[in-house]
Amino acid sequence: MPRMRGARHRRGTESRLTRYLGSLGPYLRSPWVWVTIAVVFAGWFTVRWVVASSSAKRNPDYLELSEEEKQKREAAVAAAAQARRAKEAEAAVKAKAEAERKAAEPPKRAANPRSHQRGKEAKATQGVAETKSLQIASLPKDPANWKDADVLTARFGGDPRLLAALEYRAERFPHEEPQAVFLRDLLVPKEPGETEDRGTGPKKAGVARPLSLPVLAVIAKALAENPTPAARQAIADILAGAFGLENDQVAVQVTLKALADHPSDENDCALLAALTQPDKIRPAGQGQVTPETLQKVAFGVIEQNGKSGIRLRLAKRLAEPSCPRDLRRIVTPIFERRRPENIEAQAILFQSEAMEPKTEALIEKQLLDYSHEALVRVFGLPSERSASGADPAGPFPSADPDWLDHMVRLLWNDRMVAVLSSRQVAMTSLDRSPTTILLAATIPTTEARSRLARTLARHWEENPNALKSAGWTKTLLSEPGMLAVLKTVRGSRSSPDRGDAKRVAILGRLTAKRADSATGVSQVREPPAKSDDAWLAVEEALVREYCRRFLVAGLVQDRARRDLARADAPKTAGPPPAIALHPEASVLTSYRVQWPRTRDEKLADATRDVMEVSYVRVEEMAIPRAVLAHYQRTVKPFQLHPLADGVWLETLLPADGEGRCRSIDVVLTRANPKSETPPDKPQELTVEILVVNIPALKAGARTKAQAGAEPDPDGLP
Repeated sequence: MPRMRGARHRRGTESRLTRYLGSLGPYLRSPWVWVTIAVVFAGWFTVRWVVASSSAKRNPDYLELSEEEKQKREAAVAAAAQARRAKEAEAAVKAKAEAERKAAEPPKRAANPRSHQRGKEAKATQGVAETKSLQIASLPKDPANWKDADVLTARFGGDPRLLAALEYRAERFPHEEPQAVFLRDLLVPKEPGETEDRGTGPKKAGVARPLSLPVLAVIAKALAENPTPAARQAIADILAGAFGLENDQVAVQVTLKALADHPSDENDCALLAALTQPDKIRPAGQGQVTPETLQKVAFGVIEQNGKSGIRLRLAKRLAEPSCPRDLRRIVTPIFERRRPENIEAQAILFQSEAMEPKTEALIEKQLLDYSHEALVRVFGLPSERSASGADPAGPFPSADPDWLDHMVRLLWNDRMVAVLSSRQVAMTSLDRSPTTILLAATIPTTEARSRLARTLARHWEENPNALKSAGWTKTLLSEPGMLAVLKTVRGSRSSPDRGDAKRVAILGRLTAKRADSATGVSQVREPPAKSDDAWLAVEEALVREYCRRFLVAGLVQDRARRDLARADAPKTAGPPPAIALHPEASVLTSYRVQWPRTRDEKLADATRDVMEVSYVRVEEMAIPRAVLAHYQRTVKPFQLHPLADGVWLETLLPADGEGRCRSIDVVLTRANPKSETPPDKPQELTVEILVVNIPALKAGARTKAQAGAEPDPDGLP
């Protein structure tokens, strides 16, 4: 049975296969079927070949290797295995050492609950710093192309190019209010971004770092140059400490210096308020700077950097009677220094009555230096020492063409003459106030000369040694019109002196009989010693000093003329002499100055007292007696004074039809004073002639003394 079933099963299977194949017959007989089968088999073999090729390239195992290649491959595998084992051994050693280190460490404290939060904040700060670094890297290379946002980015990131950007903006937008507002916001800016912290709400991403000193200086300079209200308010806020800056004191220092370096009405007022009213500018407890510190800083800035405008404002404040004594004590040292910026302020203080005598004397001496330097420049004389012994080139700006004009208008005016006149009226002795006399003697005005003549007549009996000790006739010169003053006073003393001598002689004869019976000594005092000789010696020294300096000025002028003249140009003659020279006089040099027109036409309206000074020097072989006789005939009347090396002829001619007088001095000296050659024989001579032509002095010492008039109501002769 089983065998039959199997045979039957096989027959059934064959019959089914036969039927299936039979059903395929029509398809197999079609040529397209066989083409399709061929294409499928070709594609299958192609895919197999491509896969086999790529596998062979990736895996050398698919290729047949040579013995040498097999050895190299085995050596590489062995080396890799050895390196892996060495790494594992090194890692084991490190792990063992780390375990030993941890075992040796002391036990750690319990973790701080806030450490996690601090770690988060540190990570956040690090992230912000990285973000800022990226932002700075993205800024334009040229700071001139930065926008406001770029400047803020550089401000927070600490970019060193911030200084260049601010300098460019300060130069590009000096007077624009938006720029002032931006600079004000730049001092304490708001962080552009905020971060959200879970549980704590919004939080700033960081705090702006303090600005460096150069950046603060540029900001302060830009604000000081900006006249807009926004800039004024920003400066006021800096001085008041409204920003709460970490470097508050540095900001105040550079701001005050910027105000001093860029003077204006607004800047001077702000700087003056910081010095005189510091408690109103900076209330106590506001920032790092106290009112006392603000005042000290303002004092130092004004003393070192203050211009003449702020010093003049401060001097006017000190000259007010309502000025507090403490403020005057603190501020006065500023004006005791010898600086060009102090001249106007010193003139104001000198004309006030609010200063201490010591300060007045110091300021008076410095004003004498300035007036003497102006006098030297007016007459083109060589400058030597000043009244205080300082270098003459010290505070006098030689390159400033307007300095002389400024000094003349400041010191040689009626106001200064009036102040000096009042001080001369109150003078009790020349020894106490020699600087006052010398300062008045440098002012070439008729009022100053007239007052000096009356003062010297009052103190003529005193010795002029105090004036000589102060430098008169040597390092300090008076204006040339002082020669006329001395001649006027000396001439006025002749008649009264003779009358006094007669009265003393008569009184002596009358009282000689009344001698004390016990001692036999007369009760009459000896007449006072003559002082004319001392004043005459001072006048001679003044004449000779002027001749010496005019000689140098004349030689310099001649040299300049020769340098400017062409080689083939005719020689130009010098200025004509003021008086007729002796026949065949050989002129070495001559010098003439007419003040104020010769030196500067701008000063023609500064003074109405025109002065002409003429100097001539003659050097030749001549007969002294004949030369002297010529000038005795030319100059009448005259006075003759013997000198150690010659003779001095002088006179003061009275006012002419134009109201002008002339002082004439002729000094005739021998080249060899020790020569025994008689005066009627030819010898080497030097003749110096000095003529000063000025307006006649007002009615004073000489006129009233000769007329026997009563003293003035002020008690002066």
